[in-house]
Amino acid sequence: MSTPSNPLTPAGWYPDPAGTPRSRWWDGTQWTDHYAAPAGAGGAAGQPQQAYGQQQAYGQQPYAATAPVLRAPDGTPPNNVFAWIFSLFILLPTLSIGLYDFSGMMQSTMSSAFNDPTDPFAVYGVYFTPGYLLLMAASFIYYAGSVLFAFLDVRAQKAAGIPRPFHWAWSFLGSIVYAIGRGVVVKRRTGGGLGPMWLFLGLYVLYFTITIIKISVATFDLMNSIPGYIGSI
Repeated sequence: MSTPSNPLTPAGWYPDPAGTPRSRWWDGTQWTDHYAAPAGAGGAAGQPQQAYGQQQAYGQQPYAATAPVLRAPDGTPPNNVFAWIFSLFILLPTLSIGLYDFSGMMQSTMSSAFNDPTDPFAVYGVYFTPGYLLLMAASFIYYAGSVLFAFLDVRAQKAAGIPRPFHWAWSFLGSIVYAIGRGVVVKRRTGGGLGPMWLFLGLYVLYFTITIIKISVATFDLMNSIPGYIGSI
């Protein structure tokens, strides 16, 4: 008597694994000695229909059952306008970083520390300048906007027929988390849709490259200015 490799198959009538035209009862863990005659042959005529219906639902053999694959219908568009906006939105912090005067900020902080050493709060004045406040505002808008566009993207995916898209709440952990997760899941569901992810990653690299260059230049300028500050004391 054959023992199926998947004991989790529900109990029911299935085609006899021995190859006979009868159906055989699977009790959920093993084959039993209970048989049913084929439909039209008399006896338990209604039972083979149940067996063949279960066979169609679980495959040719009860132990061939597999979990359904989550796939969108053929022709389902993998991307939408919100996915592209999400990827392009990183240009906002990139532009704000590029325009911010890091050198001026660092030198102003150092000048305040040397010129007024008795005021412990003098160095914090730079954080209340219009430029710095605009930089922080851009960062906040980008974070909130990323969450919003991720939410709208997921809603559009569901409307298009994509099952179980990558959840928009992952964007709270960072836009790059959602961008990569979304790309992987959409690829599995539709077979495509990686464009927004690659666009985001390219702009993400650009953002960090500009940030590193700006901070490096500002640090170099500051180091060259320190002897002048010390000599002025």
